[in-house]
Amino acid sequence: MGKTTVALGIALNAVDRGAKVGYMKPLGDRIIYDKKGIYDADAGLFAELLDLGVEASELTVTFDWRDALGSEGVHGHCVRVADRLESGIDVMMVESAEAFCFGGTVGMDSGSMASALDADVILLTGGKMPEDLDRIRVAKAYYDSIGVHVVGLVLNAIAPDMQGDVDDVMRPIIEHMGIPILGTVAMDATISRATVGSLTESLNAKVVAGQDGMDRTIENVFVGALSAISGSAMPAFHLPNKVIITGGDRSDMILASLESEASAVVLTNNLLPPTRIMNMADDLSIPLISVPMDTFSAAEMVRDMTVLTHGDDDEKIEAIKKAVTGLDVSRVLGV
Repeated sequence: MGKTTVALGIALNAVDRGAKVGYMKPLGDRIIYDKKGIYDADAGLFAELLDLGVEASELTVTFDWRDALGSEGVHGHCVRVADRLESGIDVMMVESAEAFCFGGTVGMDSGSMASALDADVILLTGGKMPEDLDRIRVAKAYYDSIGVHVVGLVLNAIAPDMQGDVDDVMRPIIEHMGIPILGTVAMDATISRATVGSLTESLNAKVVAGQDGMDRTIENVFVGALSAISGSAMPAFHLPNKVIITGGDRSDMILASLESEASAVVLTNNLLPPTRIMNMADDLSIPLISVPMDTFSAAEMVRDMTVLTHGDDDEKIEAIKKAVTGLDVSRVLGV
């Protein structure tokens, strides 16, 4: 559960209280190509759920920091976009890139954008020690050095077995840094789950069979680089709700994957199996997903995949709203 999910939960709770919330993401990093055009996936989600009345593409200034190299007007552009989007709203949320320093080369890091937009900053961190504490200290020192106010910090996706260490160790250190803690967001399996549909979208892949199984859940990943006999002898091959990644020409492994009731099979190198296997996938509603990269590159992408939230996933949206109820939304947003 990342910053987009937490921001969405905060925004939806504010809306339930009667506030009108705006959103923009100057530096996009989750590109979607579809009939709507090119836009950031997070921007698309906020535009839909907050009923912003603008196209998702209007919420992002650029996807590639190199586009802003040598540009003197990137801050002015962002300010103009924000001014236009702020009409009639109570609070504007501006989402940064993955880390507080990303985009710094061209002045699109979180601090530079907050300064340009005259905005405050909310920090978000997990419970890893000492890494997260080091990042918090460096971020706070940076914001202080440029005169950007830090409202406070949200402790995010804290596992139950980590709560004791967070309360006894992290909280006192963070408070000693002079950073108010705004609350804790608990870990929720419903929010972090992946589906075949979200995997397909993240990989920008093509579904070549088993289209009816796009709602299947993914919890485990298996790389089918061995023969079907060797691979199927491994315990990981028999884990539930798994996606299996293998070459599109590996008929033996694809067939074994279908027989093991995998959630999906990612076919690499833009290769496809025989028609009979694709027909079998259709009958079983197990999606076969084709990607151009090799097996190990695809496996790395899948393991690092960021799960996308879709506006029509009512169960997940409600879970996101519930997950942030431990935060003081009024204090976070000032509404």
